[in-house]
Amino acid sequence: MVYTERNQLAIIELQREQDALPYEALFQILTERPSLAVYVELNGLLYGMITLGRIRRAWENHLECVEINRHYSSIGADEAMRARKTFYQGRNGAERRKNIQVLPVVDAGGRLLGDYTGMDGLLSMEYALSLLKGINAAPFVKRGFRLVLVSPRRDLPKRRRQFLKLKEILEEKGILAETVEFSQVPDRAGSADYILFCDEGELNTARLLLDCVPDGGKNSRASLILYQKFAALLSDSTYQILEALQEQGVYVLTFAFEEDESGFLKSLNNQIENRRRRAGRNLCAGLTPEIRDEFLLELREQYADQKLPLECSFHIRDGVIQPRDASTPFFHFEYGLRRTTGQPECYERRVCMFGRCLVVGTYTDDRHTVPSLLQEKLNCAGPRCKVENWGAIENSRGMGTEAMLSRLLTAPLRQGDVVVLDKINANLKLGDVPNLNLTDSLRRRQVPETWFIDSILHCNHKVNEIVAESVCEALLPVLRRPAKDRRPVREDRDPVRQLYLDRYFHDFDRAAYETVGSIVMNCNPFTFGHRHLIETALEQVDFLIIFVLDEDLSLFSFEERFAMVCAGTADLERVRVVPSGSFILSNMTFPEYFIKETDEEVEENTENDVRLFAEKIAPRLGITHRFAGEEPEDPVTNIYNQAMRRILPAYGIRLVEIPRKKSGEEIVSASRVRKYLEENDLDRLSMFVPDSTKKILFYENK
Repeated sequence: MVYTERNQLAIIELQREQDALPYEALFQILTERPSLAVYVELNGLLYGMITLGRIRRAWENHLECVEINRHYSSIGADEAMRARKTFYQGRNGAERRKNIQVLPVVDAGGRLLGDYTGMDGLLSMEYALSLLKGINAAPFVKRGFRLVLVSPRRDLPKRRRQFLKLKEILEEKGILAETVEFSQVPDRAGSADYILFCDEGELNTARLLLDCVPDGGKNSRASLILYQKFAALLSDSTYQILEALQEQGVYVLTFAFEEDESGFLKSLNNQIENRRRRAGRNLCAGLTPEIRDEFLLELREQYADQKLPLECSFHIRDGVIQPRDASTPFFHFEYGLRRTTGQPECYERRVCMFGRCLVVGTYTDDRHTVPSLLQEKLNCAGPRCKVENWGAIENSRGMGTEAMLSRLLTAPLRQGDVVVLDKINANLKLGDVPNLNLTDSLRRRQVPETWFIDSILHCNHKVNEIVAESVCEALLPVLRRPAKDRRPVREDRDPVRQLYLDRYFHDFDRAAYETVGSIVMNCNPFTFGHRHLIETALEQVDFLIIFVLDEDLSLFSFEERFAMVCAGTADLERVRVVPSGSFILSNMTFPEYFIKETDEEVEENTENDVRLFAEKIAPRLGITHRFAGEEPEDPVTNIYNQAMRRILPAYGIRLVEIPRKKSGEEIVSASRVRKYLEENDLDRLSMFVPDSTKKILFYENK
């Protein structure tokens, strides 16, 4: 979330009352001042506003003008926490509301003072700068992508300074990029691979202009992304892993649902979202009778007693997410794989499918998963292949790219095998790795929205059939060629090293320090207590690594918390601040930490997380100490600290628990800070947080 002053907003002055504005006026002001909304004033007062979404919908419906929204929400000048509650929802206040992008700030008389937007481009750039410094960019440079950086407007000096730092870091890493002004983006969209923006306003304005302005760039091949998304993309290991497999004789095919010129995917997603809203509930929690019949069709009687989506348990072993063994009439998991029906006893090669809900088959029985249907088609077509289901459920432990790749890295592949992989990151360009766009298959069959629940990945057996047929057609030419060699693939099977340590610590020299300390922090938000813990730890070691939890399951986003820690430790030497990734206290390894509830798996998850740190991370970084604050209040954190006391000494790591800092009689804690923010008690708040944190809490980063 960021505050923007009035003189930096896109504003149109009216001479008289009117209901709509022509596109030309809107496109002109947005080209000059890219933003998430155009404000409309009359007689010096806020009259209405037009968001980018409203402009796009009017364009798609072939309207002559765009209607001005006169019924909007606004807040006062000193209501930052109210603004946050407007943008975010959910149990921890961390879930971004998709339907609210911008919130005007007005005075008592109705004069526009500024606005809040949901994502802070400045903090995102801070994160991108910190992340880029430690990344090994050689694999990206090798692929020779053409990169374009969009320079922030001249009336945003701090952003421009950060932009120059970003450009300098990229050049140091051998990544050459062209710098352009925002108005030049349409000219570069047809030839660049990536176009980078500093905030959501610029990004979404560029997308709007490319889509809606005549000749604005409809032949664009570029991926338009934010700086911090590019920083993460730069360190994505997918391409290197797939390239290595290809070089060793494994055929790789990725698949995705990607938009094409027809606009079918966007239309289908809108229909799915509208249906979900009409249902008035999260459909993942269960299916109403009407929706169930429309979704299950001829299988509704067969699935009558089955609760959907399927419920299965997962655990983590050595950084790899694994489904637990399970056997029910509806689904079976064994040795980390879901059952694929129809597998032949004798086969020449394997087809291993990796991915999220679509692959694992969240809403189907074993016989109707994509891998089982693919197996059935291959059996009929002739190739002697065994299809295996290596999928895992997305909303169980946040199944993302790293979790999927960790399964791929540990799969016992042989030359001649085939890997079919869910291309989770739509912005990732994989060069010569074949990619199957499944949107065309859905469009040709004009699939209805009733075959989906709440997303394109949560689909029924009819969609699975279409996907299996498309994958089969793509693979048959390959599978009909004989597999000449079946030697095991020699692949680095340590996902923690390849997916995390090499990403953030490729330049770290552990031999330079005799003692290395570590702290894992959430900092929700960063307080004097966190600073005290860091200073005390730094007195006892030669170098200190601070791992900031990068799950967005807290009141403050990861970018905000990461920026708070960086700002709060900027004056300290011998300190390195890094994201914790998926292997340290993440929603994948220890979900109970974020929901603050104990369950039957909490002890196992705790031990797995601590052992993973002690066995895989600490040795590579030479970590000799782990520091933690004493925990008298939070039972889940207390359980975690007890596990560290038991486990870490066996690996030669000293656990040092530091008494909590007090302010008077009160313990300095992030929960108390959140309470004082809620109560708008700024005097007590100032006793708990440093100025660097207050600047971020109150958005003094204009």
